[in-house]
Amino acid sequence: MVANPPVVDDRRKVVVGFDSGNGVLAAFAYDDASLRPLWSHSQNHGSHMLWYPETGELVSAHHDAERGVEQVVVRDIVSGAEKARVDTGSPIQSVVFPACGTRRDFYWCSMLAVSRISVE
Repeated sequence: MVANPPVVDDRRKVVVGFDSGNGVLAAFAYDDASLRPLWSHSQNHGSHMLWYPETGELVSAHHDAERGVEQVVVRDIVSGAEKARVDTGSPIQSVVFPACGTRRDFYWCSMLAVSRISVE
């Protein structure tokens, strides 16, 4: 089930979507005539994603059910490489909107926590 809109990077010709029912986050390269898989990761994401067009960083979430905590995951939008991962402090998966800050930071809102996360 896809519940929220994908992220579309027109400059890099990449679209990223997720299947929250099956725990998959995936990217596809596109052009006027085709769509081809770029990468796919097992990731329990549920909310809107953030995308930083200047750096190509994609911010998403992962609910780690074994540990009982939601994490924020930063990936390179083209390669899918994980650049950072941090616990948010929330024991449940968020389906709430995150918000960009003003200094390479963002606010991750969940049902039980608001986390400010910054990049140095």
